[in-house]
Amino acid sequence: METRSRGLAVAGAGVIIAAMIAGMVWGLAAPLPDVPMAAAPLLPPGPDHWLGTNQLGQDNLLRALAATPGTLALGLAASVIALVLSTVYGVLSVTAPPVLGRVMMRAIDVLLALPSLLVAMLVASYVRPGPGVLVLLLAGLGWPPDVRVVAALARREVARDSTRFARVFGGGPVYLMVHHVVPRMVPVLIALAVQGTRQTIIHASALAFVGLTDPSFPTWGGMLAEALPRLHEPTAIWQVAAPALALCGTILALGLAGTRLESWAHRSLGGSDDRG
Repeated sequence: METRSRGLAVAGAGVIIAAMIAGMVWGLAAPLPDVPMAAAPLLPPGPDHWLGTNQLGQDNLLRALAATPGTLALGLAASVIALVLSTVYGVLSVTAPPVLGRVMMRAIDVLLALPSLLVAMLVASYVRPGPGVLVLLLAGLGWPPDVRVVAALARREVARDSTRFARVFGGGPVYLMVHHVVPRMVPVLIALAVQGTRQTIIHASALAFVGLTDPSFPTWGGMLAEALPRLHEPTAIWQVAAPALALCGTILALGLAGTRLESWAHRSLGGSDDRG
């Protein structure tokens, strides 16, 4: 029964990862085109334009919806890459010889001392990253915070009796990681993935807001930046409302989805779930 539960958890995680990869490819490779300029500029909300129009006569709500795939894809891609890096590094730090493991963790402490968003802004100011480079930049700065969590989980799973018995009966390091250690870490890894997606979406929007990303790639941060010079105009508030609502709603939805996915994975592994 335990093996079946772990298999279900791994299969469910595989489906989730496949869906995330499909969304990443779609959002990064084929972002939706910008909304046509088909109305009068700076219209207030009405039946034809629920959140008004911008200074070019583009519907604010439709622009926020058009930027959704690209913004989500940036967050998903960066969080998945960061999670893979932190998982591999954390597991290796536990399975490596003690001295090497301590050196690896001290290196993480050094990386954690760096202000990630400030570093991202400094790098982006020189390279003006497109979507692909921005994903790598956010992933490279987003993986160190999760390493200690992953290492603590891996250390606990390695010390389990089932893992030690499997080692006694001839299980190699790769077999132990794939069949005993990583599957039991799935609930927390899902939570880390959702948390990382939220964080990278916020960071990507912040970089776009200060003008350090490719302006041709639609993002909610870019929409906020476009509205900033016109905040003195009463109707410009709707240019802010559309991307702000989209950003806040997405962060809230990701938090709720992460809680449900974590609970499902926890039950799949045979644990009791009384968190609601």
